[in-house]
Amino acid sequence: MINFLKQNKKMTMIVVVILAVVAFFTWPISIADMLSGDDGYYVVAVEYDAKAGKIGQDSLAYRFKAGEEKTIELQSILDSYTCHRTLRTLTGDTTLSSEGMNYWIYIHSGKKAFNGYGDQEISLAGNIYHVGYFNNEKATAMINEIREFLETCETVE
Repeated sequence: MINFLKQNKKMTMIVVVILAVVAFFTWPISIADMLSGDDGYYVVAVEYDAKAGKIGQDSLAYRFKAGEEKTIELQSILDSYTCHRTLRTLTGDTTLSSEGMNYWIYIHSGKKAFNGYGDQEISLAGNIYHVGYFNNEKATAMINEIREFLETCETVE
């Protein structure tokens, strides 16, 4: 095996580079770790309702102070989901599409923020990442879990 690798150095390098690139783009990144939560969280939830061709919206704001029970609950939810890099992470593109979505979550902690509509792409710490690998199921589940959690919390003005 070692002789084969020595004889085929070029092929070995190509395989190593391909594996490194695949690992870079598929390695899971903790959403909770990216947001930290050391300063608590400020959350805005916006529900869009399309009526008669117009979009109305209701928004609710929540504040979670570091160390409180609800903050720990939110951090636990965020900790149960991961994201991974995409080509858009590297290009610096920060545009999210909300087409077809009716609920938006914004979470701010310290100097970092999370934006998600329930589709696969999220904005986290100023970059675009994917939740899940092949479809929107994990991202939708995450937004729905956060949404259900927020229904148990008090809003701020």
